[in-house]
Amino acid sequence: MKTTALIPAYNPSGHLIALARSLNAAGFPHIIIVNDGSDEASEKIFKEAAWIGNVTVIRHEVNLGKGAALKTGLNHVFRHFGDSIGAVTLDADGQHLAEDALKVAKMLEENPESLILGVRRFDNGTPLRSRIGNTLTKYIFRLLTGKMLTDTQTGLRGIPKSFIPTLLRSSSAGYEFELDMLLACKYGRRSIIEQEIRTVYVDGNISSHFNPLMDSMKIYFVLFRFMTASLLTALIDYTIFWVVYSRTSGLISAQVSARIVALIFNYSIVKKKVFYSDLSDSKTFPKYLFLVLFSGFISYNLIKLFMTVSGLNVITSKITAELLIFFANFVIQRDFIFTRVKKGVKTDWNLYYRKSPVTASFTRRITGNVLCGLMKKYGDGGNRKLLIGELGGADSSFFDAVKSKFSPAEYHIIDNNRFGLRKFSERVKGSDSVFLHDDDVLNLKQKLKLDIVYSVGLIEHFLPEDTRKAVDAHFQILKPGGIAVISFPTPTFLYKISRFLSELLGLWIFHDERPVTEEEISGALKDYGTILHSKIIWPILFTQRIVVVRKRG
Repeated sequence: MKTTALIPAYNPSGHLIALARSLNAAGFPHIIIVNDGSDEASEKIFKEAAWIGNVTVIRHEVNLGKGAALKTGLNHVFRHFGDSIGAVTLDADGQHLAEDALKVAKMLEENPESLILGVRRFDNGTPLRSRIGNTLTKYIFRLLTGKMLTDTQTGLRGIPKSFIPTLLRSSSAGYEFELDMLLACKYGRRSIIEQEIRTVYVDGNISSHFNPLMDSMKIYFVLFRFMTASLLTALIDYTIFWVVYSRTSGLISAQVSARIVALIFNYSIVKKKVFYSDLSDSKTFPKYLFLVLFSGFISYNLIKLFMTVSGLNVITSKITAELLIFFANFVIQRDFIFTRVKKGVKTDWNLYYRKSPVTASFTRRITGNVLCGLMKKYGDGGNRKLLIGELGGADSSFFDAVKSKFSPAEYHIIDNNRFGLRKFSERVKGSDSVFLHDDDVLNLKQKLKLDIVYSVGLIEHFLPEDTRKAVDAHFQILKPGGIAVISFPTPTFLYKISRFLSELLGLWIFHDERPVTEEEISGALKDYGTILHSKIIWPILFTQRIVVVRKRG
């Protein structure tokens, strides 16, 4: 295991000793306990904990808050454990079990760039303050970020090592730090994965230092920063608008003057204090300026409409117009202006296998029909029992269609995504004709000789030199006379505009996808055999070219 356990503790009970021992027995190589300025009466507990194997105790001289304690521990992990995948954080009050920490650690090691949340079930056995607090935060979090999470307040989390520097820059020191962590994932486009854990409350959760009133106020203040910034901006906007309008009676001059001053104030506040954006002004300000100009145009026309049609006075008309466009402005700033677009980052295939895009069932059905039709036309060979291989399939999207059409004697899937392979193995449990190979398509070790080898959505996820290797892999395991079927996105205008819109809407997840031209791979294909078919599947917006090649005998 390459994950460190991290426990922030303030005036802990004996549960901390039991937790540290169980984590050590579970195999955690490092266990960091941060004494957050506890009273002298707790010193005995920390000393006893320090004698447990693999435990390191770090001390704050004064109580700085849970967030500060977590940052101290995370900093220690980042500086001293170079081979660590990240840290699993646990509460010191006995709520979290070592077996659940192991589940979160395993999930983190399978998804080393994702934040893992150990989520609890909130049933009748949950203390009322915990149930109410989580429910309120969950729905407010969804309103303001557009993301629904089961448990926003869980202290059992798997934090990737690459995420630690971002978290260390956070100004939060108390319980609000854990919510800021979720917001940082949202605005940094870091995926969040939920892992169900047992719900344990010791003595009704009485040992928790979470203050239901004060700490909830801090958390909700984090969520309402945008509203606060907007209200302050509105106050400036309306004041300047009224001053200019009362002196000039000019609606346009009043609107423009108010917008310019409000723009300068709002941009700096929203960027740094609401969305924590570290993007350069050259990337965010032009988009923000366009939004201000566009929303100002809409607001101006709505004000005129309300004044003309309903007879409202100018201030009432302005307030009504601004309220109508408030939430649209928030969503646009949240998702399109101050959120970082990932570049140079690999596709998170574990996330993809957990939750496929909503359009996937439609595109898979189209591709599956074309794929099976081409296999039937060029590779059936008189309905004999075929040996078929899929490269990069993991949790195969086309196995059911191929099996239904051909009933192959053997079906091989070759991929190095263990999560997808494990998920697929559960689908075909007990089958003696399906074979799963944990292997890298760029460095194949398999010595198979198959009738048909195919891939869909594989070769475009590599640089050009590795794309050639991925193409070669098809023919390494293909018998002479067999056929290779390769499908990949190609850079048509339809592909480019579809991808642009998908990225703009924050829906694009294939960050390393590189549309491939037919010319790029045609040389490699001709080296191996005869190209029998090459056409674009136009009904798919992200246009896919599908090529069939018969390997030379």
